[in-house]
Amino acid sequence: MDQQLRHACIEALLNHTSDNIYFKDASSRFMLVNRSMATWFGLPGPESFIGKTDADLFAAAHAGEALADERALVAGEVDIIRKEEQETWPDGRVTWVSTVKRPLVDDHGRVVGTFGISRDITERRRAEDSIHRTTRQYEELVAIVNRSPAVVFQWGADPNWPVQSVSDNVRRFGFDPEALRSGEASYASFVHPDDIESVRDGLDRAIADGHDHYTLDYRLVCRDGRIRHVEELGIIRREADGRISSYQGLVVDVTERHEAEAELAEYRTRLEQMVGERTRDLQIINRRLEEENARRRASEDALKESEQRYRHLLDTVTDYVYTVELREGRPVATHHGPGCLAVTGFAPEEYERNPFLWFEMVVAEDRPEVLRQSHRVLETGSAPPVEHRLKRKDGTIRWVRSSVAARRDEAGRLAGYDGLVKDITEPHEAREARVRAERETMEARQHETLERADRLSSLGIMAAGVAHEVNNPLQGMLSHLDAVRRALPPDFARLRNLDMVERGIESIASLVQRLLWIGAGPDEGDDRGCVFAEAIGFVTDLLNAQFQKRNVKIAVQARALHARMAIPQRELVQVLTNLLMNARDAMAEGGTVTISCDCTGTDTAIAIRDTGSGIPKDVLPRIFSPFFTTKGAKGTGLGLSVAESLVRNRQGRIEVQSEPGAGSTFTIHLPAVPEARK
Repeated sequence: MDQQLRHACIEALLNHTSDNIYFKDASSRFMLVNRSMATWFGLPGPESFIGKTDADLFAAAHAGEALADERALVAGEVDIIRKEEQETWPDGRVTWVSTVKRPLVDDHGRVVGTFGISRDITERRRAEDSIHRTTRQYEELVAIVNRSPAVVFQWGADPNWPVQSVSDNVRRFGFDPEALRSGEASYASFVHPDDIESVRDGLDRAIADGHDHYTLDYRLVCRDGRIRHVEELGIIRREADGRISSYQGLVVDVTERHEAEAELAEYRTRLEQMVGERTRDLQIINRRLEEENARRRASEDALKESEQRYRHLLDTVTDYVYTVELREGRPVATHHGPGCLAVTGFAPEEYERNPFLWFEMVVAEDRPEVLRQSHRVLETGSAPPVEHRLKRKDGTIRWVRSSVAARRDEAGRLAGYDGLVKDITEPHEAREARVRAERETMEARQHETLERADRLSSLGIMAAGVAHEVNNPLQGMLSHLDAVRRALPPDFARLRNLDMVERGIESIASLVQRLLWIGAGPDEGDDRGCVFAEAIGFVTDLLNAQFQKRNVKIAVQARALHARMAIPQRELVQVLTNLLMNARDAMAEGGTVTISCDCTGTDTAIAIRDTGSGIPKDVLPRIFSPFFTTKGAKGTGLGLSVAESLVRNRQGRIEVQSEPGAGSTFTIHLPAVPEARK
């Protein structure tokens, strides 16, 4: 082959192969590359490579590794054949190539550089990486399955279900997974003989119904002879023509669940037996009652009376029993006795269908109290009875009392509790009516007492006015009478008549003085004064009901609650009553009256603060004037006047602080009475 033809062949190979072909000098600079390589690098043509090195094209790490390989190749130290290289590009891209590099020798046998062929294997490497990841994930999934209680399987569709695949955790049933996969035994040989037909029937029904999944519950005979209940959740695999190819799914050990259900069924059976025995006892009692009634039929009148009593007895049977079962401290079932129909209108079956019916029928406002009783019996094993309302099926509201009693198992753990529900509507309504009647009677008495106090106050101030008007002329008459007596000789015959006139005038003066205390009791114990706590206690008891109707609250915040003051208790009660009534009238929309008492040395200060509308500044100087009022026809104008007069007569005073819109404070100052020495 001549030189020209050889050159043409090489040129054709270079320009038409998809591999990258390149030639480098001894300094690893590109001398020649093919067109595929220029395309690979995104350069205009092969001539763009002339004089460049890998450092101009790749990241430093890959360029350095390639330079080291080529130097070792030129030195004859290595052969580079199908080396898989990771190429890192300046923009961060990563590609893979399979490279063959050889020394470039001239006609004299000298190594003048290197040449190489690189094939792109990036997609292959990515596929291999994906396979590795998938394999690792599969291995992790297998490990998870083998640690779980669910055995993954695939049985063949043959009648005995040969094992095609099974997870290693089948060892939990005593079977060797490798022995099963090898076909030494079929899965059908492990199914309990009494269950094999039901398993086949279950599969046949699923297939006949066209289902692609099924659920079976049966027993499995383990290698060591143990019997385990299992639940099989499977998928039916079919060929393209619809033929069954295999069954695939999970086998889960549910032995503990079956044992718990059996125990629960046994307990329910015992409970039903107990209920049956109780029912039979009641039936016996009922027969005895009927026999007793039959013996009383001798007299028609007696029979009617007996029948009425019996019917009344049945109508007033308002109790029923319910039972709550617990598991791990939580309610799992509730059973209601037959008597629930009479009390609530709901039959026991309705409670079975709706486990929350017992709570839904409780009136919403009473549900927190019912829940507290339930939580308390769960936490402590006991709870006091609660009274609450429930809504019967016919919509009527009834009051009931619910009592509970705990039940414990052999280990002393709380296993449940029994409850008794009793209809107490009639007694409850009777009690409420009695309380209302007592409250209304008390309020009427308090109202009457207040009216009497107000009348006495008015009468007292009127008596004070009368005493003032009458007493002055009497004193003048006494003065003139004394002047006449001194002007007459001692032996004047009619002097005795003057004495009789003087005694009459003094009798009238004494009568006028007593008018000041009309309606008040005798001043017994005035020298000892009275205790603040006793007076304010009497007043608040007297006024509380009326104040509540007006949405006014009385708050007593006294540091000197037991302070003793130089004033009779009846007078202090009158003063406090008048001031509190005045404060109540100042709070048309309701509010709070705060009463405090402090004792400093010889002075006792009682402050009454309201949150009312306050007193205008132009009205403030006249509030203690008799018959002055801002209440119109509703007021007498005597309340504050009487209070101020009573306090002043006991060497005390009343101070007032008020701002319109910010309320008022009346402070009573009275002399303190020291404690008697023992």
